[in-house]
Amino acid sequence: MRVSDVIARVVTRQRALVWSGVVALVVICLAVLITRMDLDSDVLNMLPGRFESVQGLKIYDREFEQARELTFALECQPQDVDKLDEFAPVFAQRLREQPWCERVLAGSPIETPEGIRDLQSIALPLLLNLEPAAFEQTMSMLQPEKIRDRLHRLRQQMEAGSPRPQFELAFDPLGLIGPALKPFAESNALEQEQPLTSPDRTMRVFLVVTNQPSLSAFECQRLMRKVNAFRAEAPARFDDGPLEVLVTGRAAYVSEISLSMRYDILATLGTSVVLVGTIFFIGFRRWIPLFGMAFSLLLSCLVALALGLLVFHRLGMVAVAFSAILVGLGVDFAILIFGRYQQARIDGEPHRAAIATSVAKLGRAVFFGALTTAVGFMALILSGTMGFSQLGVLIAIGIFFAGFFMCTILFVFIGERQAPPRHDWLFALVRKYVRWSVQRPRPMLIAAGAILLVLSAIGFSPVPPLRLDASTRSLEPKNSRAGDALQRILGKMPVRWEPVLAIVRGQDRQQLHDHWQKISAHWAELKAAAKIKSFSTPAALCLSPTVMEAKRERLRALDFQAARRTFGETLDAEGFSRDAFAPAFELLDKLQRAAAPPTPLPDWRNELPKNSSWWFLIERYFAHDPLLTTGYVTTNERIATRAQAESLARDLPVAAVPMILSGWSYALADLLPWSRRQLLIISALMAVFDISLLAILYRNLRLWLIQVLTLVFAIGAMVASMKLLHIDLNLLNVLAFRLVLAIGVDYGIYIVLVWQRTTEIEHDVAGVVKPVLLAGLTAVSGFGSLGMARNRLRHRDFLELARDDLLHLTGDGRGRTETVARRVVDMLLDRQCLVGPERRAVRPRRARRARPTILAALLLLILFTPVRAEPLSQSQITDLLARIRTARATAPSVEADFREEKTLRLLNKPIVSSGKIWFQAPDKFRREVRGNAPSLTVSNGRELWIYYPNFKSAEHYSLGKRSPIDAAIATMNTALNLDNVENTFSISGAKIDNHYELTLSPRVAAMKRLFEKFTLRLNQDLFAERTEMLQPNGERVVTTYANQMRAPVPASLFEFTPPAGTEITTPFGR
Repeated sequence: MRVSDVIARVVTRQRALVWSGVVALVVICLAVLITRMDLDSDVLNMLPGRFESVQGLKIYDREFEQARELTFALECQPQDVDKLDEFAPVFAQRLREQPWCERVLAGSPIETPEGIRDLQSIALPLLLNLEPAAFEQTMSMLQPEKIRDRLHRLRQQMEAGSPRPQFELAFDPLGLIGPALKPFAESNALEQEQPLTSPDRTMRVFLVVTNQPSLSAFECQRLMRKVNAFRAEAPARFDDGPLEVLVTGRAAYVSEISLSMRYDILATLGTSVVLVGTIFFIGFRRWIPLFGMAFSLLLSCLVALALGLLVFHRLGMVAVAFSAILVGLGVDFAILIFGRYQQARIDGEPHRAAIATSVAKLGRAVFFGALTTAVGFMALILSGTMGFSQLGVLIAIGIFFAGFFMCTILFVFIGERQAPPRHDWLFALVRKYVRWSVQRPRPMLIAAGAILLVLSAIGFSPVPPLRLDASTRSLEPKNSRAGDALQRILGKMPVRWEPVLAIVRGQDRQQLHDHWQKISAHWAELKAAAKIKSFSTPAALCLSPTVMEAKRERLRALDFQAARRTFGETLDAEGFSRDAFAPAFELLDKLQRAAAPPTPLPDWRNELPKNSSWWFLIERYFAHDPLLTTGYVTTNERIATRAQAESLARDLPVAAVPMILSGWSYALADLLPWSRRQLLIISALMAVFDISLLAILYRNLRLWLIQVLTLVFAIGAMVASMKLLHIDLNLLNVLAFRLVLAIGVDYGIYIVLVWQRTTEIEHDVAGVVKPVLLAGLTAVSGFGSLGMARNRLRHRDFLELARDDLLHLTGDGRGRTETVARRVVDMLLDRQCLVGPERRAVRPRRARRARPTILAALLLLILFTPVRAEPLSQSQITDLLARIRTARATAPSVEADFREEKTLRLLNKPIVSSGKIWFQAPDKFRREVRGNAPSLTVSNGRELWIYYPNFKSAEHYSLGKRSPIDAAIATMNTALNLDNVENTFSISGAKIDNHYELTLSPRVAAMKRLFEKFTLRLNQDLFAERTEMLQPNGERVVTTYANQMRAPVPASLFEFTPPAGTEITTPFGR
């Protein structure tokens, strides 16, 4: 008995047995799903794992802390930027109060007293890790005469009005911390800083480390529910205008991806079923067989998923797409089998015989169609990507079961009493088409051949080219809030291209130290040779036990008691307050303890507080395993070609140092040959397989050539359509080319096998052409339903890009705190920075009025006086400001004598200085300090000079580059001209007799770091008599003015040329 007769007998006479088998199969599959279901959300599994660059991405994603980071961004309207500055600290504090938040980075750590103390706490281990020559030079600073000379010089510079000594005395009074941090700064010397505030000040970025226990999909969903609740209520506290809170990061992406899986399954599968069902009903006008087809397809999906879990144990998210694809493919078998069954019934065959006929006629075609499709998808295993390998195996399993179920279970839903249709209009049309094509083939061949030849010529021609997009943008998810947030942040921030990662693991601390010393030296040579733009490494933080132990021997020879005694005596002699220098005494004690042999070698990991913001920088370099580290290299241009990747692979490694080069741009460039190989070689192997199978099946050269020619035309037309519609290939969708061969071959097999065996060409061929046409439409519907999916096959992960960019907002292409560290050390070494005594910030990045330094206290010299009398109303204040502006407009120049008294926490007594000031609106001034410590400050609006005659030194600043000096001068000009002062300060006032007193309180958070309040006293002529500035740390600057004149000032007063022999420094210079 033929197999077809057995199948017909079982499904018609033993239906209970069939249903029992189906129920048992469903129970087994559900048991497997319940006990083994585990979905993998790591989309890096979509890339081939055998590439070292991809392995590096996985290591970086899995082992480094950035995976638990979220990036928040506040975006406001341009007119609300000052209000955003006020709201940002409130938002940062609200973030810190959230139970899911572990750390927050809202600005440079060195801008806060806590950040300064944290940096001081790690100085000792870095000091012991210095090279011998640098260590000896640094420790010589503890000689009594050098301690006295240093403190005396700094005291004299303070009296001269320089802001540098105040910062230096507060941060490094002994001169030991700067040299200790110098290697740390130099190894992180990235040329261009990436701020946490956009240039137009409409966006502020906050980096947050969460305390989520794992990165599983459910944990990410739980975290993001809390984060989204916080997002919803945060703007309510900003009632001054529209404010948008953006969030991106690994957890945000994983949460969206995992939640959208459910949508993808329902949307793609539901859409596919509806479209396929509609096509099926239009073609056959039957509902019950449609339910049987749907049940068979769902059962094949269930079996494939269960077997996939047994094979792989864990399935990736990309495998979710297989259900919709399987519906589009498996329905072909149902249409073919049922179409042949219906034709047999129309021809008068009984139910059982019609089943046997349909299986006998098309069973072989279904088997080989399933085989070619399965092989096509199984070829995805050759891609080397776990995600697509799983997808290929699942569909291969499912397609075979779909073919089997369509030949068996489908007929259980078809009753014997169902009468065949009397008239099939679609079959009649197809039959006429077949008759016309057979009788008059020439018109069809000419029309189709001409169109296909033109399209194939375009497709196979090198012009226009088929573009291969290897950018990370081509792999991003669509309609993702996390992705949109990332793009908006990158659009606002001046972010450089992504760096190359160099992952290095050491066997122990000494080997790790040696590795990075060699790497840093080699990369420095590459930078000097202009082969790379910049680099950043953890070399300074990789401690060497051997080097540190040798330094302990040297420490034992030092007299710390004498150094401590000299330091204290000199502080008293120079008038400094000992209490303000407690950290320096503590450092001397630590050095003395470190010299004792039983004391363990200091480790910065133990010294740095766990809640320190400096961990944001450190965790860019060190993984959870402290012996696993990474460095960053910024290339001269964005990596886009394989040649660039190969050049870096040759240049960056160091002999005898194991190193993995990675990064998204580098990895994608590294994968370009793989992508082309997938497109060409493996697709060619599939073509060879299909052509060989067709030759075995047909055993007819003419039919074989026709089939091969149609496949060639189909591929050419497909490529031509992609070129004409400007559809780019990316690294992943090239995998679909082989599927065109696999699926396209099936349709030829169905028709040719019937053609070879039929004696009634018009009847039998029309009977299979109709199902093939319907099958083609259903295949388009099945694959087209993937357009409903939120997770594209080319989907990529954020926190790598959140992290990396942004986070690399803190490693290389992000808001880099390591650049801040470099600037601090540069200042301490008299190389780079000039900052105010309590400013603590050293990054030249703020917009105007964004980050004033203490220099503003030296420049805000006119128009201020205290307030104690009859209060002024707001209308009176507005009128007073208008009168002042009118007076300034008529007399834009000011000349006055001043006397300034500064009360500083570093000193027991105030510093008193006097001199003369000239000002000319809008931005020119000259300030001369006279006495024992004279100085001269001159600005012509384009550049600023500060000259110290006693030291024969000068500091030069180029203005207009959004540096702290720009911010200070902008603040001064606002006060001097009172231009839009209402937008920057909250103003109250009073009138005392014929005098006016105004109180200005800054609204902008950045200004609040400089001062809490200005009080201004104006005389009856609206000239300033006195100003008083109160700083947040309690320090006070009081300035009185006399002999004010409004006569014109010569332009030459605002120009300066340093005398011969002057030592010139350029703080903030590149």
